[in-house]
Amino acid sequence: MKRALSYLVIVLLLSGAIVAAEGPIDKGSMIIEGDVYLQHQSGELWDNWQGEGRTTIAISPSLGFFVTNGFMVGGQLYFLGISQGTADLTSVIIGPVVGYYFNTDPTRTRVKGSVYPYVAGGFGFGNISNGDSADQFSIGMVGGAVFMVSNAVGVDVGLRLQSDRLSNGGSASGTTIWFGAGITAFIW
Repeated sequence: MKRALSYLVIVLLLSGAIVAAEGPIDKGSMIIEGDVYLQHQSGELWDNWQGEGRTTIAISPSLGFFVTNGFMVGGQLYFLGISQGTADLTSVIIGPVVGYYFNTDPTRTRVKGSVYPYVAGGFGFGNISNGDSADQFSIGMVGGAVFMVSNAVGVDVGLRLQSDRLSNGGSASGTTIWFGAGITAFIW
């Protein structure tokens, strides 16, 4: 009974916050994102000894709430898969994210057709494995824009800069720049 009552209180609080919002990036709105980043590396620098390049795909769903107009806080998951020849590597990272969405037209009367540039950043902890396992710490930032195709859904394109540190006895680190795209939904 307590659990059901707790869920009811949460739903009512979220409903009140959502109803209070006047636009998709206004205080009280909720944002649900799903982005995909692709990367292929080849040539002497990245090919293995058999001449096989490396392909990487990253999928990053996130959920956030606008605590003030334009300013979002939330959480994200980050799934990473790397394939090179017969070797496969997977990683799962979870952590907080914060972002700011710019209202380029404060006198807007229509949401559809609007563009919301944004910057966001976050960090996360996870695990990377390919038979062996290593702890992973990632920190990153992204800049991009959401192009609204309806009053609640937009197409998101962005450039992500990410720094990772792996450790399992020793440590290694590196930085990656990604271009990605995805779908963003606003509940307001």
